[in-house]
Amino acid sequence: MIDGLPQLMNAKFFLLLIFLIPLSGALLNAFVFRKLGINTVATVATLAVFIPFLLSLWLFLNMLLSGHVVSINLFDWIN
Repeated sequence: MIDGLPQLMNAKFFLLLIFLIPLSGALLNAFVFRKLGINTVATVATLAVFIPFLLSLWLFLNMLLSGHVVSINLFDWIN
Protein backbone atom coordinates (compact mmCIF):
# COMPACT_ATOMS: atom_id res chain seq x y z
CA MET A 1 0.00 0.00 0.00
CA ILE A 2 1.16 3.47 -0.84
CA ASP A 3 -0.03 6.12 1.64
CA GLY A 4 -3.23 4.25 2.47
CA LEU A 5 -4.12 3.64 -1.17
CA PRO A 6 -5.84 0.29 -1.57
CA GLN A 7 -4.21 -2.12 -3.93
CA LEU A 8 -6.00 -2.75 -7.21
CA MET A 9 -7.68 -5.92 -5.96
CA ASN A 10 -8.86 -4.20 -2.78
CA ALA A 11 -10.31 -1.31 -4.78
CA LYS A 12 -12.18 -3.70 -7.08
CA PHE A 13 -13.44 -5.62 -4.04
CA PHE A 14 -14.71 -2.37 -2.49
CA LEU A 15 -16.46 -1.49 -5.75
CA LEU A 16 -18.15 -4.87 -5.65
CA LEU A 17 -19.19 -4.27 -2.03
CA ILE A 18 -20.62 -0.86 -2.97
CA PHE A 19 -22.94 -2.69 -5.33
CA LEU A 20 -23.73 -5.75 -3.19
CA ILE A 21 -24.37 -4.20 0.24
CA PRO A 22 -27.52 -2.26 -0.77
CA LEU A 23 -28.77 -5.26 -2.74
CA SER A 24 -28.29 -7.61 0.19
CA GLY A 25 -29.85 -5.09 2.58
CA ALA A 26 -32.95 -4.83 0.41
CA LEU A 27 -33.24 -8.61 0.12
CA LEU A 28 -32.79 -9.08 3.86
CA ASN A 29 -35.42 -6.48 4.62
CA ALA A 30 -37.85 -7.92 2.09
CA PHE A 31 -37.61 -11.56 3.06
CA VAL A 32 -36.05 -11.92 6.52
CA PHE A 33 -36.53 -8.81 8.63
CA ARG A 34 -40.05 -7.80 7.62
CA LYS A 35 -41.51 -9.80 10.50
CA LEU A 36 -39.30 -7.95 12.96
CA GLY A 37 -40.04 -4.42 14.08
CA ILE A 38 -39.86 -1.30 11.98
CA ASN A 39 -36.77 -0.18 13.90
CA THR A 40 -34.80 -3.21 12.71
CA VAL A 41 -35.86 -2.72 9.10
CA ALA A 42 -35.06 0.99 9.22
CA THR A 43 -31.64 0.35 10.77
CA VAL A 44 -30.71 -2.26 8.16
CA ALA A 45 -31.93 -0.01 5.33
CA THR A 46 -29.97 2.96 6.65
CA LEU A 47 -26.79 0.96 7.09
CA ALA A 48 -27.21 -0.60 3.64
CA VAL A 49 -26.97 2.89 2.16
CA PHE A 50 -24.53 4.51 4.60
CA ILE A 51 -21.80 1.84 4.46
CA PRO A 52 -21.45 1.98 0.63
CA PHE A 53 -21.39 5.77 0.88
CA LEU A 54 -18.44 5.60 3.27
CA LEU A 55 -16.66 3.05 1.07
CA SER A 56 -17.15 5.15 -2.06
CA LEU A 57 -16.02 8.30 -0.28
CA TRP A 58 -12.90 6.53 1.00
CA LEU A 59 -12.08 5.16 -2.46
CA PHE A 60 -12.69 8.53 -4.11
CA LEU A 61 -10.46 10.43 -1.70
CA ASN A 62 -7.66 7.87 -1.92
CA MET A 63 -7.76 7.87 -5.71
CA LEU A 64 -7.99 11.65 -5.85
CA LEU A 65 -4.95 12.10 -3.62
CA SER A 66 -2.84 9.40 -5.27
CA GLY A 67 -3.82 9.89 -8.91
CA HIS A 68 -4.56 6.19 -9.47
CA VAL A 69 -7.66 5.15 -11.38
CA VAL A 70 -9.57 1.88 -11.11
CA SER A 71 -11.48 0.82 -14.20
CA ILE A 72 -13.73 -2.21 -14.40
CA ASN A 73 -15.23 -3.38 -17.68
CA LEU A 74 -18.57 -4.95 -16.76
CA PHE A 75 -19.58 -5.93 -20.29
CA ASP A 76 -19.37 -4.71 -23.88
CA TRP A 77 -22.32 -2.82 -25.30
CA ILE A 78 -21.33 -3.24 -28.94
CA ASN A 79 -18.98 -5.92 -30.23
